[in-house]
Amino acid sequence: MLKKICFFFIFFLLPVSSYADTAANVQKKYNSINTLRASFVQTLTNALTKEKTIQSGVFWFKQPLNFRWEVREGIEEILIISGDVIWNYFPMDKVAIKYGMMAVTESETMLRILSGRSDLRSDFSVSERKDGKYFLLTLFPLVEDPQMVKCELWVDDETFLLERLQITDYFGNTNEVSLSKIRINKTIPVDWFTFIPPDGVTVEDNTDGFK
Repeated sequence: MLKKICFFFIFFLLPVSSYADTAANVQKKYNSINTLRASFVQTLTNALTKEKTIQSGVFWFKQPLNFRWEVREGIEEILIISGDVIWNYFPMDKVAIKYGMMAVTESETMLRILSGRSDLRSDFSVSERKDGKYFLLTLFPLVEDPQMVKCELWVDDETFLLERLQITDYFGNTNEVSLSKIRINKTIPVDWFTFIPPDGVTVEDNTDGFK
């Protein structure tokens, strides 16, 4: 789950970032977005074994802190973030796990992003270069963070929308997410970010942290 949370944190960072002209344009674009829907392909690569885990699906985002991630190909899973509550639901196992946002990660950088107190200049060393049709922003957290030692963002040079990101952790494992079929400012019902456990589902409450 944390690898999906990392994506959410970076996605949430975009509207509050401010670095050079590219990030300023990205910030302007994301400040105009109230809702976003996109298809994704996520590739997790183990640095030691080179084994890859690939899954795909759809995610939805609605300002200010609403996020729904559905894996439809791979191990079926639904992740919903709304305010300070996270639900992680595994239909095949009939298990739903509830978390408090602050209990999920001890990463100081990610918690600053979540609280709205982060921006690129204060929390990251940033470099920028052109990579084909994309602006490639490479971020290094200024505070040591084993969950994310490097993050690379590929931003379309015409739309200024994020289309790909890759996060590398302390061990060299990578979490890459590629986006397609991006639709912005389309109506998303508020209850789409509400989770009610279906009958017969076991609920594990980790609101206060991992037991």
